[in-house]
Amino acid sequence: MQTRVLGLIPSPFTVLENAGGMETASSQSSSHADRFRRRGVWCLMGLGLAVPLSTALSSAVLPLAALAAWLMAGGVFRLPALVRSSPVAWSALMLFLWLGVSVLYSSADWGSAVGSLNKYRDLLFIPVFMVLLSKARDRRKVHLALIAGLVASMIVSYAQWFGWLPLNRGFPAPSSTITHSTFMVWLFFCLLWEVRVSGYSWLCYSGAALAVLNILFLGSTTGYVLILAMGVLFAWQERGSQRIIPLLAAFVCLVAAGWFLIPEFKGELSQNIHEANTLDASKAGTGGLDKRVAFLSYTAEIVSEALLLGHGMGSFEGEYSQAVSGSGHPPTTNPHNEFMLTWAQAGVVGLGLLMSLLHAAWRTSALQSAPVNYMGRGFILIFTVGCLFNSFLLDTKEGILFALALALYCPESKAGKLKKTSS
Repeated sequence: MQTRVLGLIPSPFTVLENAGGMETASSQSSSHADRFRRRGVWCLMGLGLAVPLSTALSSAVLPLAALAAWLMAGGVFRLPALVRSSPVAWSALMLFLWLGVSVLYSSADWGSAVGSLNKYRDLLFIPVFMVLLSKARDRRKVHLALIAGLVASMIVSYAQWFGWLPLNRGFPAPSSTITHSTFMVWLFFCLLWEVRVSGYSWLCYSGAALAVLNILFLGSTTGYVLILAMGVLFAWQERGSQRIIPLLAAFVCLVAAGWFLIPEFKGELSQNIHEANTLDASKAGTGGLDKRVAFLSYTAEIVSEALLLGHGMGSFEGEYSQAVSGSGHPPTTNPHNEFMLTWAQAGVVGLGLLMSLLHAAWRTSALQSAPVNYMGRGFILIFTVGCLFNSFLLDTKEGILFALALALYCPESKAGKLKKTSS
């Protein structure tokens, strides 16, 4: 009996051998996951380069390649822990989940509702990108790739303006004027803070100045509002700094020069002032300001009919067509306001989840060291202000940039509390 019992007890050497085998297997699994995670980082570097230049690469090819790398790296198993530790990832998934629920009671047909939900798929990429960019050095690489892509798109825009390349639908921009001007505002803000990291002060300042001039000759009111907002934010973040006075003086000089030397800038501002003075929301106008006021007015009526839950995903176009029927105002597919669009389709619940996502991103960015925390809050401000005049989360390039930026500047935090910052 004693022999049998002893035979059932493994020797110390057997235990050590088994433990060593388990450790080797675990190490191989970790190496396998890290290899695919690095491939995902390369995909996101390509995405940073492609977002300002190529819709096909940035909307489908590279995000799906990154998703495949995330799956092969075992990102699914990291998802529960990420959702528990990251309010940004949690809020993004909850918003998409609620939008999916709103498909079930949508007044639109099933195909339109699902198609509309598909346009918000970028929310699902937020946790995917966060897992792939879990290391600070990888986030830095993707950030630099994004800056390189923005600089490349600015060069293309200048080449179009000088007549060296053909115009894009009549405008000197590789994307729409709203999209490109938004990208240039982000480039301007990033380069001002990049001085703190790279030290290439004159190169960064020159690039920022060129980005401002690029915005001015695009003739985009959205760009003008965003550059003003980012100028105010930067001045607040850098209050007390020795460089703030000369930078503000240079900014004012650039805008003043643009007023006298760039007809697109002067013409757009003059038109907006004229429209504001002659605004009549009851009449169908042809100007951008007239249309946006009408969009908001009729969307408010749609919202009032279903305050809590909204009319469901994909319902806006049909509901708006009914609202403007017989008024002389043209129909539209979205009200050029992301908050009103979300409220009209997903109700106050959806609007609250969207605001919760932006709030979580704003607070999470405070956990990062300077200047990444300033960049994070700068992007959230750009996106929030832009959503007042456009449907950025719905739009292709702005939506995927939103997902990438949250992973870059608002990554998963293991800290228990948000640190206090001067911003």
